[in-house]
Amino acid sequence: MSKTTKEWIQLYLDEVGVQYAEGVAVRPKDESKLLKILRPIVEIFNKRFWTGYITTVGKTIWYPEGWLEKGDMKSRLATIAHEVLHLRQSKKLTSPLFGFLYLFPQSMAVFSLLAFLALGFGTGWLWCLLFLLCLAPLPAPFRYMFELEAFRVLLVFYKHAWHASPETVQSGKERIIENLAKSDYYFTWPFPKKIQKALDENDKLSKKQYLEIVAFLERHGLLVGDQ
Repeated sequence: MSKTTKEWIQLYLDEVGVQYAEGVAVRPKDESKLLKILRPIVEIFNKRFWTGYITTVGKTIWYPEGWLEKGDMKSRLATIAHEVLHLRQSKKLTSPLFGFLYLFPQSMAVFSLLAFLALGFGTGWLWCLLFLLCLAPLPAPFRYMFELEAFRVLLVFYKHAWHASPETVQSGKERIIENLAKSDYYFTWPFPKKIQKALDENDKLSKKQYLEIVAFLERHGLLVGDQ
């Protein structure tokens, strides 16, 4: 494995990611004007947004400063595979629909703007301001579904790329549960036991989107036992 982490990531994007989006770029967050604007808002509920999370917007995967240089290569590759899953979801649904559903129900708050129609068409339109209630940390079923599918990538790597003990796998699942059930993902699905049950469904890992990850690992000698 003489390649750098950056080269492995690019190889994965060239062989797997290209199916779902051409021209995917991996860039540091410091170069994103949009994320700099969003940072103070998101950090209200996720203090590690800027330094601890990868964020995909459109065809660009944004990473924190130093992320490429730190950590295990396979760990970084697993994260990129997670983000490629989101690109797959976006292509399947189209970007606008995926974005709306990912942010649902909070995305419903945009309909509060209809209240401006009260200026010319009657005060009844002011009821649209109730859509602002959607900004509350309500359970987000679509975001949960999308993230659960993407987080299963970690379980694929535990099974095929690392010598992971049952205790290590469970610890990884608990981190996923922490993400989805608490503030980091805006309380996406605050039902830890249900998330645990879903993560324990090992048959889900036989789906095409996971098998192509295993095929990539196999092609390049990254399976457990290959090194």
